[in-house]
Amino acid sequence: VGVEGNLILPEKKLLELISISNEEFYNREALRNDIIALNDIYANEGYANVDISPLIDQDEKEFIVHIAFEITKNAQVYFERIIISGNSKTRDKVIRRELRVYEQELFSAKRLKASVRNLYRLDFFEDIKVDTTAGSAEDKKNLKIEVKEKSTGSFQLGAGYGNVESFFGVINIAERNLFGRGQRLALESKLGAQTLKFSVNFTEPWLFNIPLNARIEAYNWDYSFDEYDKHSIGGSLG
Repeated sequence: VGVEGNLILPEKKLLELISISNEEFYNREALRNDIIALNDIYANEGYANVDISPLIDQDEKEFIVHIAFEITKNAQVYFERIIISGNSKTRDKVIRRELRVYEQELFSAKRLKASVRNLYRLDFFEDIKVDTTAGSAEDKKNLKIEVKEKSTGSFQLGAGYGNVESFFGVINIAERNLFGRGQRLALESKLGAQTLKFSVNFTEPWLFNIPLNARIEAYNWDYSFDEYDKHSIGGSLG
């Protein structure tokens, strides 16, 4: 097994990443995986149009296959435009700040995959489709991101019984993508024979437009003891 053509890493290093050399027998699946791995290595450096062709030479007498990966890296590619669609609620800004690829910067398959992972981690979308199309020049590509939004609100209603409270009820309402800004608002309440508690908390995940999480909470709590009543109002910042 060998590599030839436009190498961006030393030949020895590339050969270490090729798994088919460890196979006892010729394996087409391993060959495909090696082509994908080499493509990713070049795509991470901006060579989105790399051409990798396996040249196979069979020695029928010795039952041996010689494989040479011929690599033509072509020109580096830049992202020209990033086009976002399908977000009827979530603002473009909320999506773009999770991306690790940017307009007018080099193409990177690794950072593109990280961008998709970040978007799924938001838990605002049930499906995300990514596609690249030709840009205005040979060294430019447009990135299209199509999202399918899902419900981000929740409502919980519960009841229980305890030795102290006897019967009590719980009502929780939350929205984790408030007004499409990626903010979280939660209202929680507990009503029992001796307790009446209300709390509200708000979270801003990008304070001052940087990845700094800020949280504010306020509560109102009434508790009836046998000999006196307790009334508390408070809050916290984080």
